[in-house]
Order: sequence, then structure tokens, then C-alpha cells
Amino acid sequence: MVLIIPDASGNGKGAGFSKRNEIAGELEGVGRSQGVVVFNEFNAVLNGTFVATLRLERSLDGGVTYYPLTALGDNFSFTGPCQEVFNEPQPGVLYAWNCTEYTSGTIAYRIGQ
Repeated sequence: MVLIIPDASGNGKGAGFSKRNEIAGELEGVGRSQGVVVFNEFNAVLNGTFVATLRLERSLDGGVTYYPLTALGDNFSFTGPCQEVFNEPQPGVLYAWNCTEYTSGTIAYRIGQ
């Protein structure tokens, strides 16, 4: 049995889901998106028609320094639309998209819970 306790928003998601962290926007050149603090599972999405290379990066110091996510010790990047789910076990970590190489197009991005 699962008990769902409605929150003040009435969204039916249960307690603690009335305020969600999310950023969304567009990039049209090299640079970093706005950052957002996420905790536990979150979605990272890229959409649009573009020729570019992007990395999902995290900051442990409020955005002063960003580090790219790695897999088995190697940086990884995205070159096309994607929708990925990640898990952040440490509270207070900031995430942002960083466009490191850009040729053309509009990159629509989102990071959120």
C-alpha cells in the first residue's frame, strides 16, 4: 500500500512536491546555462536542431567552479537532443548545461525535478 499525502498545491504528488527546482531556456552559442540546485533524481533534457557539443556540469561551491560529469573517469558530452535521468545524492549541488563547441542552431535545455 502506498500512502500519498496531498500537499498545498493540490498536484497529487504527495508531501514535498509543491516546490520543484527547474531551469529551462535556450542557448545559441558557447556558454553555460543558468544553474539549478537539484537533489535525488532529476531530468536533463536537450532539444532542438543544432550542431554543438554540450556537457552537463555540477558545482559544489555555489557556481564558482563547475566540473563536467564523468563516466568511468572520462568526461562525456552530448551532440544532439537527449533526455537523461541522473541522481544527485548530495544536497545543495548546482547543475548547468555548458555549450563548449557551437556551429549553428538553437539549443533548448531543461534541468528539473
